[in-house]
Amino acid sequence: MTPFGATLRYMREERGLSQTKFANIIHLHARVLSAIETGRRQPPAPEVIRQWAQLIGLSDVELKRLEEAAQDSPYVIRLPKTTSPRALVLAHRVVRALEYLQQDQFSAIQQVLEQGGKP
Repeated sequence: MTPFGATLRYMREERGLSQTKFANIIHLHARVLSAIETGRRQPPAPEVIRQWAQLIGLSDVELKRLEEAAQDSPYVIRLPKTTSPRALVLAHRVVRALEYLQQDQFSAIQQVLEQGGKP
């Protein structure tokens, strides 16, 4: 599951909607919605997300949360061409370590990124 899929599912369930009912509201096939929620499909384009938000009555705060989740849900993460060899090694090590990191380690990394880097 991706951050986008989890957020979309939460918002759907919060409104008491089944996948089929929700899919009908946003003019999507229920199988496609399921694939998006489970991360088997990428999030839609930003303009589609905004359309869905209007159709289901998301608040501005909810829309922003959904848009941010979409940005955090790409299948492939691309590093800038200017990434240094040292930073490239670090990025690969972080990816390999993700499943082993403890909550306090995640929190420490997140805090460093929020203080010193751009989102």
